[in-house]
Amino acid sequence: MYKMYSILVIFISLLFHHQLVGQEIQLVASVSKNPVGVDEQFVFSVEISGSTQSLPDVELPDFSDFMVVGGPSTSSSFQIVNFKVSASKTYTIYLMPRKIGRYKINEAIAQFKGKTYKSDAIEVIVEKQSSQKKPSQQGSSSSDTDNGIDLSKVVFLKVIPSKRTTHVNEEVTLSYKIYFRTNISGNEIIKLPEAVGSWVEEYPSPQRPKIYNETINGLQYNVAEIKKVALFPSKAGKLTVSPLDMLVEVVVRRQKTRDRFSIFDDFFDDPFGQVVKKKLSSGSLNIAVLPLPAENKPENFSGLVGDFKVQSLIDKEALQTNEALSYKVKISGIGLLRYLNKIPVEFSPDFEVYEPKINESVNKKEAKISSSKEFEYILIPRVAGQQKIRSASFSYFNPFDKKYHFLKIPEYNIEVTKGKDLAMGVGSGTVLSKEEVRLIGEDIRFIKENLSQIRPIGEMSYQSWWFYFSLSVPLLFLGIAWMYRNHLEKMSTNISYARSRKARRLAQTHLKQAKNLWKQGKTADFYGAVSNSLIGYVADKTNQSAAGLIREDVQHLLKKTGVRADLEQEFLKCLDEADFRRFAPGETTPENMSDFYKYTEKILVELEKYF
Repeated sequence: MYKMYSILVIFISLLFHHQLVGQEIQLVASVSKNPVGVDEQFVFSVEISGSTQSLPDVELPDFSDFMVVGGPSTSSSFQIVNFKVSASKTYTIYLMPRKIGRYKINEAIAQFKGKTYKSDAIEVIVEKQSSQKKPSQQGSSSSDTDNGIDLSKVVFLKVIPSKRTTHVNEEVTLSYKIYFRTNISGNEIIKLPEAVGSWVEEYPSPQRPKIYNETINGLQYNVAEIKKVALFPSKAGKLTVSPLDMLVEVVVRRQKTRDRFSIFDDFFDDPFGQVVKKKLSSGSLNIAVLPLPAENKPENFSGLVGDFKVQSLIDKEALQTNEALSYKVKISGIGLLRYLNKIPVEFSPDFEVYEPKINESVNKKEAKISSSKEFEYILIPRVAGQQKIRSASFSYFNPFDKKYHFLKIPEYNIEVTKGKDLAMGVGSGTVLSKEEVRLIGEDIRFIKENLSQIRPIGEMSYQSWWFYFSLSVPLLFLGIAWMYRNHLEKMSTNISYARSRKARRLAQTHLKQAKNLWKQGKTADFYGAVSNSLIGYVADKTNQSAAGLIREDVQHLLKKTGVRADLEQEFLKCLDEADFRRFAPGETTPENMSDFYKYTEKILVELEKYF
């Protein structure tokens, strides 16, 4: 038993020794507030941490520019998680300024295993009166200050771009982060950012954002990333990204009048606070978008920007005529492939080629957007012999090395032998296509023996009205087919046209959802769905982004379209009513919702005449 205990002790010692060897030390200094009033007490803290039990002592800086009213006091912590050791020690000093000015607190220093570790120096701004005690300026919002506390220094929102200069179709990542030094009980995004002239891909947001610490001007903030998007500018010039606005509920502690020389006032502060709503804005952002280099630019440039590779394959190298062959081409890599609608592959006329099946996927789990696109062609050889699928190539611009590159699709040789069930043209010996095969048996008519339908001599069929009508029917169907094909082509290539054509159907879908919410008794959600239906209809009809579209924007779009004044006012009245009822649902009855639903449908029907 003693031997097993000794082995266990040695094993644990070796494990701890392995964890401790070669570990680094971290030294971080911070202050509780900055700037600070000349008669106001603040706390200077230094934390030393690392994966070792024997943390070195810290040499504190000189505090001669301040009065030391308490400390230094120390607190320590020690943890073992998954056999990993971590320890920390915090030095706390209570200081008070002597006079107004800017004063530098030098670095704290620690020596460990022959190395010197230093914290950052902190410049403390001493004012005549603390910013937390200054009276609010005339016209300032009550949400900006509360109980004498400037909330703009307690919580704020920033947008951090991965770069401020980029190329056309090159990714720019925007990270929206909230910085806070107090508790936040709730938050809501009230306006999403817009970047007109770029394609936007949104990264998935975790339900619980990861929170970490960051020091700014000597103050420690909790930081959480609330949104992350990738922009792909579609044209050169200045790209302006509108602000992201959000509403947060900040918990503000009620503070009592304190003794300037007491170090215990923090303990007697009201532990409960009041919730103050504050609007945060990330501010607008400008990004310079450069055109792609003209030097060495290929003539048949595909427009792709990123770092890509290509793969291709066929499922068989030998087959018979009229037998199907699968030919796949897959492009993948870092960047966006949504603009790539076809690949420059030319097929022999001896192949019957079907429209490709396209599979596209976008990966948003890494630091940069990556995507893949696969084109699968079904080919049917109609002529026996040695056939080829010719090689092809297309270009892309790599923003990492600032050069143009080519992707090459190899050539394939296919041995086609004569099949058993070939459909041959009558008397010609040629292979027929699938459309011509359908006509076999219909091109020869039998002689009629029944003469009961013989017409008198002199009666000409072309003189009757149905003859001309029968001639016009194929032209009519041809015109309809041409218009339908043109419609499908515009739906797939013209985003503005597609959105406009689908606007009415999408609005009806939103109204059906609203009707279901009404039947479920969800009044606020019902009016929210109606509001989304109205704004979404106008946004789709005018090819605008519905996110962030406000009442004034809608009114401007209606005027620009030429909607008559009374209908415009009815639409805006309906929109205002929906937005109002969302926040006052208690005053609404089922009869009111039914009438409002029918009124909304009527307005959308009337608007359809102007779009």
